[in-house]
Amino acid sequence: MTEMPNNNSKLLIDTSRVRNLFKQIKDKNIDTKVYLQRKNIGLFEYLLESDDVIDIIHYYRVEQGVTQLEMANLANIDGETYRAYEIKRIPLINYDYIQIFIKRLGIEDKVHIPEFNLFIRDYPLTKIIDILLQEKINKREFCRQSKISHSALDHWIAKKGDVKLDSNIYRKLYLYWKEYRNYNCEREM
Repeated sequence: MTEMPNNNSKLLIDTSRVRNLFKQIKDKNIDTKVYLQRKNIGLFEYLLESDDVIDIIHYYRVEQGVTQLEMANLANIDGETYRAYEIKRIPLINYDYIQIFIKRLGIEDKVHIPEFNLFIRDYPLTKIIDILLQEKINKREFCRQSKISHSALDHWIAKKGDVKLDSNIYRKLYLYWKEYRNYNCEREM
């Protein structure tokens, strides 16, 4: 334990030794309030080395002391969903959520949004269906090249693209667009 500068009534306690915390307080006969100052000592720095945008968001959220619930509320989602993004139980593919989180943390200049997420921004399923129908792309050839089933494509067309897709399906569409349609994302945010 070390005293905090310019204030003898407060102590800076190293919480990495938390199991001894209360014993140390008792041993020092401290009968005043104890203030804990949070200090990150590199516990999350590994997240900065990741290519996954949620890892960068996670790092800066922790660094700035923003709660998961606050982040969830910004995007109008529940806290459990946000936690699932951070632990990667659910992939964060929603471009709008990414923008909301980045803006809240003020890290626009520190985050590189992956091309996959930009593809989702540029090509919502409704736009993809419109392109397939307008250009009269052969459905059989499209399904073979994209590895998407005929029944899924027929369902999307019947619903006019008003369908929620999981990240695996969007990844197939993204890879198809890159290989067969020469997709090149716009980096403008």
